[in-house]
Amino acid sequence: SHNQVLALIKFSMVVNESVFSLVDKSRRNYSFSKKFKVPINIPTFMDALTAIKWYRENVACTSRYYWFNICSYFARGTIEIRLHQGTVDKNEINNWIELWAKLFKYITENTNIVLDNGDILYWARLASVSNKTIKFYEQQRIKFQ
Repeated sequence: SHNQVLALIKFSMVVNESVFSLVDKSRRNYSFSKKFKVPINIPTFMDALTAIKWYRENVACTSRYYWFNICSYFARGTIEIRLHQGTVDKNEINNWIELWAKLFKYITENTNIVLDNGDILYWARLASVSNKTIKFYEQQRIKFQ
């Protein structure tokens, strides 16, 4: 639904800074997985569809290389997380899939939650991401400081 997509957009803006702590520093200023330049405030008076269109015109499709890319949503109905570097490490791949699958499920099932914490691992805990995966990303944060 449009409310679910809007909730994911708002979530991506809230974790815009902390999400980069999970990946190698080389990804932080990488031209193909950029941070949002400034905090974007989607006008709150808009219905979900109008807000998504506003976001598309004012933020999302100004660059398809933001780490959270929804340009493809408007063409193909998909959302792309462009942050993780290439790897063949199945542990990294499985952790990444679990993290984002559970975060997306949690956010889309709770579209009215107050997004008042910018730490992605805070949300991972609420989304029931496994302790093993959370510990992995806590170690990644230390490694990539």
